[in-house]
Amino acid sequence: MNEFKISLSLKDKDVVSFDVFDTLVNRPFVRPSDVFIYINDKVRAIHPLGGNKFSDIRLRAEKDARIELKKPEVTMRDIYNFIQNEFEIYDDVIDQIIDLEVNAEIELSSVRVCGKRIYDAAIATGKKIIFISDMYLSSTDVKRILEKNGYIVDDNLYVSSDLQAVKHDGSLFDLLIEKSVFNIDSTVHIGDNYKSDYAIPSEMGIEAIHIPKAIEIFYKDPFNKKLWGFYINRRTYNSENQQLAISSHIQMCANELYKVPFQAHESDLVFRKSPHLVGYYGFGSLVFNFSKWIYYQAKLAGIEKLHFLSRDGLVLKQVFDRLMETFPESERIQSNYLLSSRRCYSVACITDKESLMASLEVGFKKCSLRNILVNKYGLRQEQLNFSKLKGTVFKSFESNVCCVEDKADLSIIIDKFSLEILENAKVEKRNLMKYLDINSLSENCGIVDIGYSGTLQKYLYKLTGNKIPAFYLTSFSKCLEIMKDGFQTYSYLDNYDDRHDTDSHWVRHLDMFEGLFSSSEGSLIRLDDKGNPITLDNNDEKCRNGLMSEIQRGCIDYSVDMISKFGFRVSEFMLSPFQSYKSYKDFVYNPNVSDALMFMNSSFDDVYGGHEEARSLLADPMKSKNKDDMIMNSSWKPGARIVSSNFQSFSMSGSNPTIEEAKINKTHMPYSKKESFKQLNSRRIKRFLKDPNKFMKRSKYKALNIISRVIYD
Repeated sequence: MNEFKISLSLKDKDVVSFDVFDTLVNRPFVRPSDVFIYINDKVRAIHPLGGNKFSDIRLRAEKDARIELKKPEVTMRDIYNFIQNEFEIYDDVIDQIIDLEVNAEIELSSVRVCGKRIYDAAIATGKKIIFISDMYLSSTDVKRILEKNGYIVDDNLYVSSDLQAVKHDGSLFDLLIEKSVFNIDSTVHIGDNYKSDYAIPSEMGIEAIHIPKAIEIFYKDPFNKKLWGFYINRRTYNSENQQLAISSHIQMCANELYKVPFQAHESDLVFRKSPHLVGYYGFGSLVFNFSKWIYYQAKLAGIEKLHFLSRDGLVLKQVFDRLMETFPESERIQSNYLLSSRRCYSVACITDKESLMASLEVGFKKCSLRNILVNKYGLRQEQLNFSKLKGTVFKSFESNVCCVEDKADLSIIIDKFSLEILENAKVEKRNLMKYLDINSLSENCGIVDIGYSGTLQKYLYKLTGNKIPAFYLTSFSKCLEIMKDGFQTYSYLDNYDDRHDTDSHWVRHLDMFEGLFSSSEGSLIRLDDKGNPITLDNNDEKCRNGLMSEIQRGCIDYSVDMISKFGFRVSEFMLSPFQSYKSYKDFVYNPNVSDALMFMNSSFDDVYGGHEEARSLLADPMKSKNKDDMIMNSSWKPGARIVSSNFQSFSMSGSNPTIEEAKINKTHMPYSKKESFKQLNSRRIKRFLKDPNKFMKRSKYKALNIISRVIYD
């Protein structure tokens, strides 16, 4: 990431020693042993193991080998000898199982960004590089993992299983010093394990730098621990795939959130003030798991083609298409992006006075009469004949209209303009039907939308005569009415809730959830005679400020990373609907100030619903009269409350308000074990907390000097 500067100043050292796993190379699961679960089915296909799970047998065998053999480090062959003897497995079969595990470790490994950057910096400055690992894998296998991830390995790799010496008791460091691989004064060691890679070499006089695992930093954050801490101790799951789904989601998000562990992270931030991370950690799993659910539900329903409705369906289609690439071509479902909007389809369904008057049943927000006639029914400004207002309660076209109180009066006006409205509707329908014919809404197709009441399903039936099945992210109780008429609806989240009487998170904060799906294109008004979309001017839609585009890019990156890591297997890893969006949901209810400010001045128009002004998610506090005014003008109340509670602390920075540093930034030490400072007296601790940079620069310990340069210079 460009905003983080990672460099290592090692001008006084000749040798840089790296730990391997979780320092230079990442794994995609919270527990490394989850890889055994990942290959359970493949092992079962080779040998039944007496009906036992390979993952259980493998863990037990390693434990037994360590206890009985009493070696500094067990080898893969040691571990598998226990399995082979217990189940009387032939040599060639046990070799196949070993290969499965080794190949899975290689396949699932990936570069740890911060480790690779330090490695590259060391290479660029001509340092000698050595790799040291406490690992049961052989040096040959560890070399394959390193080389797969872009590291150059020759005779500079030292693995405990081959040498029978380990870092965690210092014997491996002693051995390398004895063999003159390096000397204490000219070497710095870098690794993720506090004891093995920092405390032990430091005690031996070797300069050491601790780079904590991403997952360790992840669980230091109270927000993450509250939501995902259960996985640390949980041992029972509905299925192996559910366990792998949770484990991979947590680890992949941790890897992305904490690419740069040197950076001081504020403990009260969830998304690091990054829209991309909102998309990756908060939004990505919802869209990705919804896409998997769509596929399986559509397959069961015999669907051959899915039409993703604009504009909320664009990011869904982009993720769905990437998911389809993991399936054999014969098993894929075709997808299409279908231009749509309630405004466009509803007007096309007006064919006579009866259907025109029925359109008034669709609710809308209080707005001007002009807004209703122009935006809802498509009249041109020159068609607004003032003489038609005579004899009505409306004094001008700017008079406000409420869908409930003024329904009877509005129907009189609509009747007076019925000829113009019907003529316009006829033209709009002709153009829309040409477009729908081209896009072939066949009997074996379905539509995908975020929700909610089946309105577009009904419009499409009126236009095409087909009752097209719909796959919704969430649905309201009105869907039950159309289901009685023979429509098929499927809902991923809340099923058929009464939106006026529900605890649904989605309903309670509709704008914050729905807004994530909105594409940057303008809302469809109608199609011209050539099938080109006429859309709402983006300048009028105030939400198009790049925020949602960046969030959606993060969402897509999450899907791409999961697919690139697990391939076709990824479709089997299903989080529950609740798990798929609980990180973002919890943030919506319990936001922090800095992350909340990302949503300031983002707003969403709904012309069809009568909104003449966009709804602001988070009003600008600098343009608000006071705290209450800001909260009233914000649709996201929890965000407005947390920001307004710091209202007196705002200051102008360019054109955007920012919270003063003193109000929200606390002094944060680089992530490291508290034990490393236990020997310091209280005066030193106070000096460190007051100014970590100054403290480390003046320290007599060179490792602290280096950490200071890496973090602050």
